[in-house]
Amino acid sequence: LLLVSTWPLELLSVSPASLHNKHHRPSWTLSLSPLVKATLEHYYFLCSKTVKFIPLQQQCNGQDDCSWGEDEENCVQRVPEGPLVEVRISQDRATLQVLNKETGAWFWACHDNFHMTLAKAACKQMGYSSVPTFSAVDIADTQGLPIREVTLNSGVLRGQDSAKMLICYLLPLDAACGESVRSPRVVGGGQARIHSWPWQVSLQHKTQHLCGGSIIDPRWILTAAHCFRNNLALQNWRVKAGSEILSNFTTIPVEKIFITDSSYMFPRDNDIALVKLTSPLSISDTVKPICLPFFDEPLPPNAPLWVTGWGYTQQDGEFSRLALPHAELKTAL
Repeated sequence: LLLVSTWPLELLSVSPASLHNKHHRPSWTLSLSPLVKATLEHYYFLCSKTVKFIPLQQQCNGQDDCSWGEDEENCVQRVPEGPLVEVRISQDRATLQVLNKETGAWFWACHDNFHMTLAKAACKQMGYSSVPTFSAVDIADTQGLPIREVTLNSGVLRGQDSAKMLICYLLPLDAACGESVRSPRVVGGGQARIHSWPWQVSLQHKTQHLCGGSIIDPRWILTAAHCFRNNLALQNWRVKAGSEILSNFTTIPVEKIFITDSSYMFPRDNDIALVKLTSPLSISDTVKPICLPFFDEPLPPNAPLWVTGWGYTQQDGEFSRLALPHAELKTAL
């Protein structure tokens, strides 16, 4: 016998014998056929610890609608804007710069007395976990920035006044980012092969392509925060990589999604999101990370800008293959 109560929805199965025995308390167990389960999951969220169903719209709404709060556990995480990272790598020979928090000015790190512990701390502040390599290098132009020795204070690099004229630089590991096997790039838009853009992924919500993204690490995808504005439940998101065809290809579930508070409240500000996958992507000719620019990356006038994503390449065409619009920057900003 299947009983469905009024709201909130509670779906229970009762053994017939227990119903006819007035002295025996019925045993309540959740027993669903695959079809019923799939139908319910389309409209409801199961509070597993109390065996209660709530409307799917109440999941990730900022309130604990389940008694144990399960409905708010696997949701997009809004991260408050933190302080500026106090170290950065210059594009010029990967030289290390450190921020003076009191003055807001940057300075070059001096190589004298610099050691591996400081190098690891600098990398950790920038989000890198690999062991760095560093050595001294002379530079002719300090770009008006002072040179200081650095010390470690609670895991953060701090600067001290110094007159020494050596610069520390960190050698980035060879990540083979931004490299494709071939590049038949079509001006004006056209079908593209994933071999030319191996960092391009599809973010799919309930099996439907919703946004594109870029691989920056085997487990991390960079995309736009507005993609998740009304789609906050993690179980509905999957990432597909390694093919320009949207259908009939393996997807990877999402473990975490991070956006900033400001990007949620004001979609045009800081429209960036980070997506962590449940398992790493396998790097290949069709799956590779893209290169992120340095803070002082030069952008020359008339530099070509390539934009990739899925879309229609012809009227009444199929929305199934990777389309490749092209734009050129007339002036560098």
